[in-house]
Amino acid sequence: LFTNGIIDPQKIDLVGRMSGNFYCRANGDAIFEIAKPVSKNSIGFDKLPAFIKASHIYSANNLGKFAIVDRIPDDDSVDNFLLELKEKHLDNYESGIDAFYRYQRLGNHEYMMKSAIELSEKNHPESKLLIELTAKCALENNDIEFAWLTALSVKKLG
Repeated sequence: LFTNGIIDPQKIDLVGRMSGNFYCRANGDAIFEIAKPVSKNSIGFDKLPAFIKASHIYSANNLGKFAIVDRIPDDDSVDNFLLELKEKHLDNYESGIDAFYRYQRLGNHEYMMKSAIELSEKNHPESKLLIELTAKCALENNDIEFAWLTALSVKKLG
């Protein structure tokens, strides 16, 4: 039942009481992990920008990951991030909307973002959606800094 000295939730049958006569079982993909904040000074949910909280793309788990940082990246950081990614050579990179969704299926948030930037520059009507999907993918890959920089780029690209 233990892995590295702690209970492994994948090795036990977890059941929780909901209300009345209703219960739920947690196993497989229903179990997920959220990193604990490194510092006690995380920004928390209340300090998340309204446009991030209002998104229909981010789950509660995603918002929790956004909230664990100790500061929100500034505009210069977002500008540098976008410039570096635009200029970065990515092996076997293909552009276009079909390529974006292929990179999404592969869980490759870096290639997704490069594609989203290019599509945004061509005034693609779904630019905001593509950027939010990229940030969500980065969060699911636990690349919180990339996710923040991507999510904030909506103001500049979307």
